[in-house]
Amino acid sequence: MFSPLYTVLLLAPSRSFLPLFKEYRAFSLYDFIRHDTRIEAELFCVTQGLAGVADRWSALDDYFDRLLVDDFMEPTKYSKLLFDDENFTRSRKYFWAIGCLNEFDVSIADNIKQWDLYYEGSIKPALDKLNLAELFDAARLTKPKSGDAYNEKRVQEFENLAKQARRHRDILENLRTQFKNKLETVKTLRDGLFNASALVESRASTRLGQNVKLLTYVSIFYLPLAFCAALWAIPNIQEKSTKVPFVVTSVLVGFVTYFIVFNMDFMTNKLKMWYLPRRQNVVTQMQNQNDWWNQIGQRFEEFKPSSESKVPTEWWIPLYVAHQALKKRTWTWKKGEA
Repeated sequence: MFSPLYTVLLLAPSRSFLPLFKEYRAFSLYDFIRHDTRIEAELFCVTQGLAGVADRWSALDDYFDRLLVDDFMEPTKYSKLLFDDENFTRSRKYFWAIGCLNEFDVSIADNIKQWDLYYEGSIKPALDKLNLAELFDAARLTKPKSGDAYNEKRVQEFENLAKQARRHRDILENLRTQFKNKLETVKTLRDGLFNASALVESRASTRLGQNVKLLTYVSIFYLPLAFCAALWAIPNIQEKSTKVPFVVTSVLVGFVTYFIVFNMDFMTNKLKMWYLPRRQNVVTQMQNQNDWWNQIGQRFEEFKPSSESKVPTEWWIPLYVAHQALKKRTWTWKKGEA
């Protein structure tokens, strides 16, 4: 611990200490190697590392403050947070923020834990020693002219470094609390957004169901009249040459219709499995173009559009296939890579 012969290996990212040199002009690279004992050099490196970590976490805290800021004093504007746009912008932002804030909490907790373990294992035992100045003096390879005054100064610097590190540790603890509060805020906003969206969709579904119910009643009411009118419109319905084809056609049409209705989900899924890979391949090729086809291709990537979507019509897909076939003699309607 108090050995004058030591090597400190900083396993830090490249250029990680340069911002500290620019911000804190009070020390330089010499400060990393001027210490007479291993524990002094260790504590100095750990303190400066904690300072850099605290600064970076503070920058992230400021970024999330700007990201989540909303003026709650404007009720009309603030209430719009309950609703999302057609691209689910707020939902995706909240989902991303929750993931980040959870990871932030884990990382900061690990930073604090590592310092606490280091402090309890190395720094606190050294500070508790009554002869700390004598231990520092005994570890020196060369004796200073100032003697006891120099040793007392080293003890004071050591204690100040420990206090600085603990202040940085307290800053990290405070930042962790702020990130937890932001996490709860984001979860509240997300839940409010989902609840409001579910309520709106429920009302829209209820209204649509009522309209469909009304149309169904009207259709059922006019169905016998339409059938009677169709019978009266068929010439020579009583003749065998007309009656038999009519009966056969009615049975076949009814059978095919009910067969399609009963297997609608299966047929729809099979059609999607055939259509969607080819559609995605065409959209990808559209996005690789440099002209206005690229813009149309980007619009096809809109996330789960609503009825007011800005996504272009699906007719652009066959139009682009025809355009490529005529212009470049290439057939793009094929299955893309998964």
